[in-house]
Amino acid sequence: MSIKKALNQHKILIAVFIAAVAVTALSALYVMSHGYAQGENPISGINESRSQILVTGQNYSLNHEQEQQYLEEEQKREELRNQELAVQQTGDLGQDSSQWGIDDTGEGSGSPGSSGGDSPSPGKGDGDKGDEGSGGNTGGYEEESKLPVIKSSLSEVSRVDGNYLTFTVEATSYKKVKLSSFNINVLVNGSRISSSGTSNKGVVTYRADGALRDGANEVSITATDEEGYTATKVYNFDVDINGERPEGGKVSFVVDAPSIGLGTIYKTTATFYEGENAAGFIDRTLKSAGFSLKTTGSVAMGYYVARLNKPGISGGWQINEAVKKRLDDMNADENGPPESEDTLGEQDFYKYSGWVYAVNGEYPDGMATFNLQDGDEIRLSFTLWMGYEYDGTWPECRL
Repeated sequence: MSIKKALNQHKILIAVFIAAVAVTALSALYVMSHGYAQGENPISGINESRSQILVTGQNYSLNHEQEQQYLEEEQKREELRNQELAVQQTGDLGQDSSQWGIDDTGEGSGSPGSSGGDSPSPGKGDGDKGDEGSGGNTGGYEEESKLPVIKSSLSEVSRVDGNYLTFTVEATSYKKVKLSSFNINVLVNGSRISSSGTSNKGVVTYRADGALRDGANEVSITATDEEGYTATKVYNFDVDINGERPEGGKVSFVVDAPSIGLGTIYKTTATFYEGENAAGFIDRTLKSAGFSLKTTGSVAMGYYVARLNKPGISGGWQINEAVKKRLDDMNADENGPPESEDTLGEQDFYKYSGWVYAVNGEYPDGMATFNLQDGDEIRLSFTLWMGYEYDGTWPECRL
């Protein structure tokens, strides 16, 4: 073998050796760098984030040492929460104590839960506290302060003569929202009664005629707001069933039909009974005057005079010119005159005709909801179109 050929073979071996050394060195560097990045086994020790997974994860378990450590940490957290809660309650108690005048001796002035005094429990009444409060807080604690406030005219009632009773209820939530009759439950001697109606001021009227009994009687009023807070007031009074119903005063009463040119049909000044509503008075007075009535509802609820019958009641009618012009301009639906001159009522002449009533020039919501007062002036008028010629809707008419 020539020297030149031998040198070439050694060069190849040297190149292979150098390549092998390089590969080995690179492999060692790779292993070293990988071991440095990985560090110690992450599950051989416990860190805060990992222990949380062990506690709350699925299909994990704690060894005894880890469990003890976790329980100690939880105990410390619980102690901290209790301390914070105690501080908060102390602040709240101090505020309530200031509100109710409670000093360090524990003595107060009618505070909720106190053993002394005659202060009624929140949401309860004995009949003489019905007008207390104006919708504000009724207790020193949060739940009690959110109870509805109940006011009733029964607070002024201690004795009733006869089996007649009309009273009002006004219930207000802690948010100063008037509660409707749907949120109020009234029991008279254990039997529920329905409301007669609600005024535009949120005052609900009830009539307990025929529901009373001789001797002791009880009316329970419960109000529940939209959030479920409930308060109850109980009123107690005596009843003499055979007693003479007391008079409430006198009112003037007019029945007329100027919209069809008839003027005054009937007029009187008469006595009404204490607690009597407009429905009861109108029904009783018209029947006593010889009218035959067609009505809907009852004097206790939803009373409405649909038609009056009496010889010659609609004879000689003639529609008022200003009213006729209004009706013609709006192309109002006509129905024709009454079937005879002895009757007058709804849907005579026009689709929305009928009887409307006013008290002292105002038009209340319903006859059954309005309780009369001495000196009231009641007007029952025949209208050709929803009372518009009387209530100012058609100002050029204003009959």
